[in-house]
Amino acid sequence: MKHYRFRIHFLFSTLVIAILGACAAEQQQTTADAKTEPPTISYTGSPFAFTNGVAITAINATLGGGAVTSCTVSPALPAGLTLGATTCAISGSPTAPQAATNHSIQASNAGGSASVSINITVVNPPAPTISYTGSPFTYVKGTAITQLSPTLGGGAVASCTVSPALPAGLSLNGTTCAVSGTPTAVQAATSHTVTATNAGGSANAAINVTVNPVAPAISYSGSPFILVMGQAMTALTPTLNLDGGAVTACSASPALPAGMNVNGTSCVISGTPTVSANATNHTVTVTTAGGTGTATINVLTGKRIFVTATAYTGNLGGISGADAKCTSDANKPTTGTYKAYLSEGTNRIACSVNWCSDSSQMVDWPMVPQRNYIRSDRSKLIGKSFDNGVLDFFGGNSIDDTAHAVWVGLYLSYTSNSSPASCQAWTSASAGQSGYIGDASSANTAHRNNGPSTCDVARRLYCVEQ
Repeated sequence: MKHYRFRIHFLFSTLVIAILGACAAEQQQTTADAKTEPPTISYTGSPFAFTNGVAITAINATLGGGAVTSCTVSPALPAGLTLGATTCAISGSPTAPQAATNHSIQASNAGGSASVSINITVVNPPAPTISYTGSPFTYVKGTAITQLSPTLGGGAVASCTVSPALPAGLSLNGTTCAVSGTPTAVQAATSHTVTATNAGGSANAAINVTVNPVAPAISYSGSPFILVMGQAMTALTPTLNLDGGAVTACSASPALPAGMNVNGTSCVISGTPTVSANATNHTVTVTTAGGTGTATINVLTGKRIFVTATAYTGNLGGISGADAKCTSDANKPTTGTYKAYLSEGTNRIACSVNWCSDSSQMVDWPMVPQRNYIRSDRSKLIGKSFDNGVLDFFGGNSIDDTAHAVWVGLYLSYTSNSSPASCQAWTSASAGQSGYIGDASSANTAHRNNGPSTCDVARRLYCVEQ
């Protein structure tokens, strides 16, 4: 029985303690709530006028009292604007116009709430204006353009579009309407309409754009070209870059030597030179839809001279025999007719008097006046004959690089070493007879007179193309 009374007493004490503890907690909370101060709120600047589509400068509330735990607004702010959940700051970009409207903003905490009214108007911006200076615009495929920037006015541009699309490789900036890039395709003149738009409306500007092909390029390999007068030349085929399309014209200036021509669509140079032409620069111009390109080539034409591979005594069989030796010699080019550069005072004469005044004194002389003479391999110009038909080494090059002794039969003045000083008209191989010789490696008077030689010694011949 005593044990039972003890348990009842214990339970009763526990209950009393719990009740007292709960009461104390409730009293403490009530005390805490009583200490939270309600907030205060205000904004500076109302009424506010904003522009549709333009980000606003954040409107910060001036808050006082207790810390704000929530912010609400009624009616809702204009579309695109937001209210900070605890700062009550307004920010964003309005996306629709709104007539002047009062919005009540309430700041709350555990101690209470406070409200303030602000007035907001959202108006559409003025429609933009746009223009470009310089149209029509002509560009070249593969070449970056200078950025094309428009003059913009009115309200701020929200977007830019173009129709039809710009040429491949060019782009339109979505907000500045600037055109930039590198065109990658050819385009005929085309009108493109650029539209600048904002919430207030739109404006158009037309630009005309042409993209031309790349100008052609042309080159020839091997210039300068030394060609043989009277012989069909090996065609000169150029290297062409025709990104701009097919050749529409090809020409040379100044004109090529008579007998030569440039093909009007391939620019291949071919033909048979029919005149002796001094070294001249010719500009070949190729034309395509992309423009023009040029190449400069140097062309000289003339007749050939070679030194025989075989050496002979002074008994050449006369002038005709010497000519026959030129015709059959191993060094003779495969084309052309040749005569010996050889005099004997009767049947072949360069000059009948010293430094003959004109070509009328020549007898069957293998050279003619005012003609270029070149090495047989066409590697060098030897010289050009004077009006009297004798050779001038103005080219500065000898007939051969090797110092071959060559039968010539001429004095320095181009008059003939008559018989017997020409090995008895080139019929004697006697050691007792002599004839004048030249030095094939000389580019001066020694080419025709380098002293006498006895006729029994083998010497070579100069052979001149006719």
